[in-house]
Parts: sequence; C-alpha cells; structure tokens
Amino acid sequence: MRRDIPFVLLLAGLFVAALAVLTEQSTPAPVGDDAADDVFSAARAEERLRDLLGDEMPHPVGSPANARVRNRLIASLEALGLAVAVQRTVGCTPEGRVCGRVSNVLTEIPGEQASGVLLMAHYDSVPAAPGAGDNGAAVAALLEVARILRAEAPYRNSILFAFTDGEEPLLLGAQALFDRHPWTERVEAVINLEGSGSSGPANLLRVGPDSGALVRTFRDVAPFPVANSIVQELFALLPNNTDFNLALEGGYTGIDFAFTGDRHHYHTRLDSVDNLDPGTLQHHGENVLPLVRALANADLAIRADNFVFATVLNRAWLSWPVGASIPLAVTAVGLLVGSIVLLRRELSWRRMLGGVVAAIAMIVAVILAAAAALAAIDAVAGTRVTWPANPWPWRLVIYGSAAIGSLAAGSLISLRLGFWAAHLGGWCVWMLIALLPAVLAPLAANVLLVPLLVSSIVTLVMALPGMRSRELVRSIGAALCIASAGYWMLSIAYATEVTTGFTDAEAIYAPLALLGAVSLPLLKRGIVLRAVAVLAGLSVFAGIIAPFGVPLYSPERPQHLNLRYVADADAGEAFWLVDSPNPVPAKMRALGNFVSRQDPEHEDRRLPAMAAPYVALPPPELTVTDDATRAGQRHLSVQLRSPRLAPVVKVRLPADAAVSAASLAGHALRPSDAHGSATFAFYDPPEAGVRLDLVVAADEAPLIAELWDSSYELPDAGEELLRARGALGTPIHHGDVWTVRRRVEF
Repeated sequence: MRRDIPFVLLLAGLFVAALAVLTEQSTPAPVGDDAADDVFSAARAEERLRDLLGDEMPHPVGSPANARVRNRLIASLEALGLAVAVQRTVGCTPEGRVCGRVSNVLTEIPGEQASGVLLMAHYDSVPAAPGAGDNGAAVAALLEVARILRAEAPYRNSILFAFTDGEEPLLLGAQALFDRHPWTERVEAVINLEGSGSSGPANLLRVGPDSGALVRTFRDVAPFPVANSIVQELFALLPNNTDFNLALEGGYTGIDFAFTGDRHHYHTRLDSVDNLDPGTLQHHGENVLPLVRALANADLAIRADNFVFATVLNRAWLSWPVGASIPLAVTAVGLLVGSIVLLRRELSWRRMLGGVVAAIAMIVAVILAAAAALAAIDAVAGTRVTWPANPWPWRLVIYGSAAIGSLAAGSLISLRLGFWAAHLGGWCVWMLIALLPAVLAPLAANVLLVPLLVSSIVTLVMALPGMRSRELVRSIGAALCIASAGYWMLSIAYATEVTTGFTDAEAIYAPLALLGAVSLPLLKRGIVLRAVAVLAGLSVFAGIIAPFGVPLYSPERPQHLNLRYVADADAGEAFWLVDSPNPVPAKMRALGNFVSRQDPEHEDRRLPAMAAPYVALPPPELTVTDDATRAGQRHLSVQLRSPRLAPVVKVRLPADAAVSAASLAGHALRPSDAHGSATFAFYDPPEAGVRLDLVVAADEAPLIAELWDSSYELPDAGEELLRARGALGTPIHHGDVWTVRRRVEF
C-alpha cells in the first residue's frame, strides 16, 4: 500500500481542485426572502421581470411586442418617480451594413454634478426567445437598483440609465446612443449588464481602457466577486458582442457583466422567467448596487492602468500590474533553475532533458487518447451536439480518455525517469508555455503563471538539503503543485463546456493534457492506479455506447433547428431551408427529398433544402428616385420598401457594381463585405420605405440587385414540418423566417 501513497495524494489534490471549481461556478449570492428596502432583492426583481414581459413571447426590435415591453418599462420607471425620455432614431452598425429604427429608454437620478456613471442593459430580445436571461434579467436588476438608489439620492455624481433597443441585430441602439446623444458628454464610466443563459454567476466579463481604479472599487465593495482578466483576451478572439463594445470604442472606463450558465437556453424558447435562476438575478444586483453606490460619490475622472486579476472561490483577489507578468515569469524561471542547481548531483542534464521530452509525450498522449475517444462517440451518436440531452456520456469520454492517456503513458514514463526528472520536466514545459501569454497576452497570464509560481516555490523548498531525500515530503509537495495546476486547468475546462458546449470539445483537451504533464511524478504503479485506470476505461466505454440508449435531444435540451420558407417571386416557386448544425431529423426527412442548396442570403454556406408550395406575397420593391452620372460615376438614390411590412428588408449588389460610397436612411455606410458584394439591411423599415444612396461604377450594363424581406413566421404549409420538428427541436436566434426574394434591374 505504501507504493499507492503518491497516487492517492495526486487524487486528493485533484479532488480538492475540482471541488473548488464547482463551488466557485455555482451562483454565489444567497437569495433572501425578506430583504430590507435598501437591500437588493431577487424576489422583487423577478416580480418586476414578470410584469415587464407579461405574457409576451419574443419582442424583437420594431415588433408590437417590443413596443408593449417598452411601455411597461417606461411605466415602471415613472412609478419610481423618475422622468423618462425616449431616443427614437436610426442606429447603424459600426461597419455600416445594417441599420434599423430603435427606441432607447433613458432616465437618470440627478447628482450634484451633471457627469456620472451610465448603467446599461438592452430590453429587446431575439425573434426566437422570450428574453428573460438575455436580457430581461439585467433590465429587472437595474430597475431594482434604480428603486434603491432613488430613495438614497442625492449623490455627488449623476446616475444615468440607458435601456437600449436593437442590441440583438448588432448593437443598433447602443450605436445610436453613443453616436448622437448628448449624454456622451456626461458619461465618465459605463456599467453594462448582459446575460447568455439562465443561471450561473454574473462574471466580470470585460473592462474598458484605463479602468484599473474602477476594478479596484469593484474589488473593494463586491461581496461575491467572480472575475478573471483572461476572459478579456478570450472575448477579443470571439465573434460575440455586447453593447459594451461601443463603450470600448469610445474610450470610456467601465465594466461589462454577464452570466453564462445553462447556455442551452440562450436565444431559444427556454430563455423564460421560469427557467431563470433567482440566484443569478441576486448576483447581478450584488455586483451592481454596491459598485454604483461607491461610484456615485467617487471621483470618476481618476483613471488607472488595467491590471491582471482573478478571483479565487468568489472571495480572494489575485492581481498584479500588466507589466509585472514578465518579471513574475522570470522569477518563477529563476526559482526552478535554482532547484535544478540544488539537485545537480541527483539530476543529470540527460535525465532532465528526458523529463522535458516525457512531459511533451504525455501531452501528446492525452490529446490523442481524448481525440480518439471523442471520434468514437461521434461515430456512434452520428453527430456532435452542442447541448445533448444528457451531457454525461461526453463528459465520461473526454475526462475518462484523458485519464487513460495520462495513466497509461505516465505510469510507463515515470518508472524510467525518477521523481525529480518527471517533476521538473513537467514544470519546465509548463514554464515554456506560460511565457507566451506573459509576453503576448498579459491579461491571460494568470492561469498559467500563478500555478507556476506556486510550484516553483514549493519545488525549491522540496529541493533543499534534508528535504529532497524524504519521499513523503516530495509526494506531498508534488501533490500541492498539481492541486494548484488542477484548480486553474479544470476551471478552464469547465468554463469551456459551460460557454461552448461540446461542439468545440477539443478545446478542453489542452488544459487536461497540461495537467497530465505535471502529474507525471506521482503516477506510480499500484493497486489504486490500476483500479482508477479500469474505472476510467469503463467510463469511456460507457460514454461511447451511451448514445445507443440515451437520446441526443429532450424538450429541455432540444435540437437547435430553424425553418426558413423562401419564396422566389421572379420564378413563382418556393423551397424550405433547414438551418441546424446537426442532421435533419428523420421525421422531417420522411416528408420529402432534401438536397443541399446554397443559402441565398449567405453565399458561403449550403443548407438542406426541400421544394415547397409557392405562396404569393407582394415582393420587396426598389424604386429609383434619382439617377445621374457625375465624374465618371453613377449616383443613385433608391427607395427600398416592403409592401407586406416585413420587419427586415435587405438589398445586395454584386461585386462588379463597384460600390464606392453609400448611405442608408441618411447614415454613411461602408459598403463592401468579405465577398466583394455590397449588402445592406434595415430593421423595422417605415411603411414608406427607406432611402438608399449609392455611388457605383458608370456602366452601360444595367445594375442587378437582389432584394429580400423577411418576417418571423411561416406559411400554413409549414405545419407538417413544425409537427415533425416537435418538442425535440426549437428555433434559435432569428428563429423561423418567411423570406420573399426578387431581382431588379436599374
């Protein structure tokens, strides 16, 4: 049994790390039933949310439901004794290809000075979702915060509230607010609230430039902080956006908060008040209320450099200046080198090099084992589902196969290396990898640098004369190092699953493989290791065969599947498109012959399509109101209109039109997209249409434009497909759409 002690210590360290991660990722703020009037209450916020949404389902920009939600929001603010203004205008995306009519709801708690802090949340939803999490929870939280702050006023600084419209179609409301509203001269700091799920803690997602003082204020007052500066670096690599993007572009200090738990609810019918965790609502309030209280009397002109930070167990903060990442990394390197020097008699350079090679081999083994097992379950399941009905088969496969790779490779390698070569080899590889973010992405350096510093200190102590010869001391020290690494690597693995599901499960491999590399010295053969290896093998086998008996979808985790009816007014024909990352369900396939067809609105993708009966509706119209040639270019003014009053109308001109300038509804645009064509879209167009001004190449050949208008509905002919989709499928994002298209020459 003595031989099993090192491995048992390894298991104990990983267990403690995993428990810490799960504890930290649960919603940290307790929900009180009888909160005092000056305390944020999730119960009151939820009541406000139910009143706000009423019995409405989706309320996208420009819809009658959107107007009703807006009216309820205005009434709620006025009931608090706040004066409300509505900014009704047109907002356009920064790249200038999408515009729309928006109505931002604005109010303020005046302070002794006009400048102040801006609190933001958008109140529109996507067409497929009721929008309780995205973003009704934030709106309700701000209403509750406004109630409390209104009773406590006056403050030194004004507190401005902007409930923006049109966030979902690319931040149109926020763009209009920051582009043209006079408040931009008064704003000193921005706090934005978002949601992309139904549960989990509200994380400090991003910060604005020079927001170090603001983050320190949050650190000082937040009772249950959840923050990690690595998210800022990762978010910059993703296509996701929030209204906070406009604050970043404007150079404002600020903080962007968001929660991501139960993300399979995001942008679907499951994003309902009933599915919203009250603890998440509470945490939104626990983040914002004390922060705004502090900022209301602070000197908001103070700006400070951003810094590297992370919270541990929703309590302690680890932080240091951005410029300190490299010195800290050099310090860790120095400590590891010091350990190697102390061990120069026990550890030859060849053995040390062998340890480095072994650690790299371990990383490769873990990745290959996990990839092979994941390929096997994909083959059995027939597809990769982002949010399967039961996630455990995929978890068993990923973590079980990573364990098998670690145990199989590690138990063989460690026997040949000895403790010190295995231990230092793994941490030297970790060190080399940690230097990359320290230099290239310092805000992300913490997840690798903190465990590296811990291990370098512990290793130096272990290497001291009188300590190095004690096997138990070495094993305990290595277990501490592995526990530190496990906390950070398992946090990344867990966050990857929570935010992206299993579609990108390969991203989970890297932290698990790196964790396996530093586990080498404690992977000693024994009864416990063999038992764990058998258990891991059984787990992988169970996960691979589970799809034979476990359905991929359930009503609580349905397949994301949009239907689109496309009517070609020129040809007098129509077809169905099925838009889903997964195969067309068998019940749908039984209704007709699906073939691959190019998506008419997206030139770079193909979708399953089936012929459909043609339903005649008035197609979109393009009327030329001015056409003149000046300086060798054709200057056009056209009116784009949807006779059926569809909520979205689009026009696309081919690349050979050579559009050099354009404006939509009076807003200058950048016309070219990645394909060289010029596509313009307008949300909630007026009944009379919207004006589009173009400067194109002067050519004798007529200009051919493609027109679409789209509504969030399906014709009666879609009833069979809807029944076939059933409860195991649900629309997502823009949802089911009826599109009418045509071509025009002018």
